[in-house]
Amino acid sequence: MEREANYTAVGAFVLVIALAAAAFVYWYSDSREHREYHRYEIYFTGSVSGLDKGSAVRYLGVGVGRVIELRIDPRDSGRVEVIVDIDGATPISEHTVAQLQLQGVTGLLYIDLMDDRRGKRAAPAVAGFTYPVIRSSPSQFDVFLSSLPELVSDAGEVVRRANLLFSDTNLNAISGALAGIESASRGLPQTARDLSALVTELRGATAELAASAQGAHALIGASAPDIEAAAQRLRVPRQGMPGPNGLPAGDLYVDIEVETDERFERQGADLGTRASISFAEAALGSKLEITMPDDTVISAEVQPGTQPNSVIVVRGQGMPRLDRHGRGDLHVAVNVRVPTKLSKAAKKLLRELDAELAGESAPEA
Repeated sequence: MEREANYTAVGAFVLVIALAAAAFVYWYSDSREHREYHRYEIYFTGSVSGLDKGSAVRYLGVGVGRVIELRIDPRDSGRVEVIVDIDGATPISEHTVAQLQLQGVTGLLYIDLMDDRRGKRAAPAVAGFTYPVIRSSPSQFDVFLSSLPELVSDAGEVVRRANLLFSDTNLNAISGALAGIESASRGLPQTARDLSALVTELRGATAELAASAQGAHALIGASAPDIEAAAQRLRVPRQGMPGPNGLPAGDLYVDIEVETDERFERQGADLGTRASISFAEAALGSKLEITMPDDTVISAEVQPGTQPNSVIVVRGQGMPRLDRHGRGDLHVAVNVRVPTKLSKAAKKLLRELDAELAGESAPEA
């Protein structure tokens, strides 16, 4: 009887422990934050080496999901279909795009989501099989992979040039030059005295050139915009003469001179011109038709009440900027024409207009 009582006590104890463990598991699972995940398809063109099942999916760097499956798109052998689960609270929309990003220096990849409302980075849309599709866009990782062949080629070229530079012929020539320098250095004391005398003479010449240099500097500073506008140099790599000893060809330099146009003045990327309008056009407003150096015709708006010598600025109608995108502005100086010969009727009308503007009655003609 005592043994059966012990068995009963042990069984009850085990049952209590099991119930407590079940209650703890239920409490722990119920206390955790519940999330609802939505499944999407993403299509990447090219290699996704470093991306695997379980890889992270982030939105602006914040973890929101994981990769569920990867497979080759049966419709295009150069495209990879990636299926992901993303937290339902993530703001996924038609403007959301996905990029492959490197995770530190580990070589592993993760998917980074971002909002691209301008659509500049998104690749063409691909129809999904089962789930909604998030469009992909080229990443810095793709740019890096595409540039690898060129980097390898350039590295090979550097090695080849280094081999040519340190060839036996060049090393012998350098040794000979060093021997010549050593021989010449024996006479340096006398050469130093000669140089000292030469420096003394040059100091006098330098003082005379200083004043001329200041004048030339001021002239160059004032003429710099015109010089820059009148001459530009283009460099075409490796299109010059062949190099010696099998070295690559040199560069081709093309000097460009800009032809002047007597109708326009250029200040950097801005153009200036003059236009004449009548008194009525200045008072009432009108439009000017201006023929540009490339024979295109643009329109400039003359506002009512425009005064003589006013300048109308037309944005973006100047010369192209060589150092950045866009164009300069067109500045139109307005000259109001005043008639020199008037008929009696014209004089009468002008007196009436003058009186009207002054708030007085018109005098008799």
